[in-house]
Amino acid sequence: MTDWGASGRRDTYSFDLVDPFTLAKTGTLDAEPSACSLTWAYDSDNIVSGKVTEVNSDFRLDGRDMLVRVNHHCECDGEVIDEALATMFVDNLDRTSRYRMTKRDLSLYGTLWRLSRDYLPSDFARAKGANVIDAIKSLVNTAGGRFSISQDAPTSRTFGANIGFPIASNRMEAIVTMAGWIGCEIGTNPRGWVTIAPYVDPAKRSVAYTFTDGENCTYKPGIDWDNKRSEPVNRVIAYFTRERKPSDEDASIPLSARCMVDLPEEYEFSYGRSGRYRTEVLRVSDYCTQAELESRAWSYLYANCGGPTSILVEHPRIPGVEVGAVVDYRNSVDDPDPVSVRCLVTQQSIDRLGPGCMTQSKLEIIRWR
Repeated sequence: MTDWGASGRRDTYSFDLVDPFTLAKTGTLDAEPSACSLTWAYDSDNIVSGKVTEVNSDFRLDGRDMLVRVNHHCECDGEVIDEALATMFVDNLDRTSRYRMTKRDLSLYGTLWRLSRDYLPSDFARAKGANVIDAIKSLVNTAGGRFSISQDAPTSRTFGANIGFPIASNRMEAIVTMAGWIGCEIGTNPRGWVTIAPYVDPAKRSVAYTFTDGENCTYKPGIDWDNKRSEPVNRVIAYFTRERKPSDEDASIPLSARCMVDLPEEYEFSYGRSGRYRTEVLRVSDYCTQAELESRAWSYLYANCGGPTSILVEHPRIPGVEVGAVVDYRNSVDDPDPVSVRCLVTQQSIDRLGPGCMTQSKLEIIRWR
């Protein structure tokens, strides 16, 4: 296994200008890596944002705004990695000029920004039997985005009834809502493509990396713990009921349905650990199958089961360790008791693009091991 903290590691950076519609490289941007920063958040609207300071350069070509792509080249422990870190739209343009040197501090947002800040210009409707992912793709493409579908996405799923979103609905909210109906989540990749893939419970995801202490330790000493409770929920009841079904509705959707899900015992605010129930009731208005109702209940429960315990660590950038990834963290040095946990990476930030591409990661504990 590569030792990403090995001495002699070399990190360099470059900046591309990228066409906002094709996502192809159109040029380069001169920028100061040490003045650039990036932030990722798994549950944010745009997932990634950043700041880049351009020097005697311009992110526009022929009067058109280009996207900025931040690239990372790493040579470490015999490995050579070339990767895009993020592809982003430019927003604010703070500028300073001195002795014929002009610098602009560019505020940047990931390509989901074009969806989260947009609203439908007319009603959007699809008939029963229309393909769900095709409908989502059309909302991405008509806004100028490029769409990538994972190999395991449910591409054959169709709407069980006529659906619609009225004029002025938020484009991103409509996309996310339809993705949720088929158990998928929307994301973006470092090259700017909007992605769709089945949602997988973090507890069931494969481990991308193991942080260990000792000889191959890649994190800085010390553990910062983060634990904030905010009205946690440990039981969800979801239901819908109605007097009759439309004649053209999918036969797999029942007249009424109900389910109840409880937080598993290993979670901190489970009934067994807290001694009480705090129940949330969800009345569902978009009718669905029993399995889909249960999926929504579980998703809501995991998203609202209280402020989970997280570990904040700083480490060199490690390929594959990004927001949404699952990692194991082991530390027998810094806490009175040895720590061995499985975690979901929920946030990351790089304060400056420099040696080691030092990254601060927030690791939300899924399970104590």
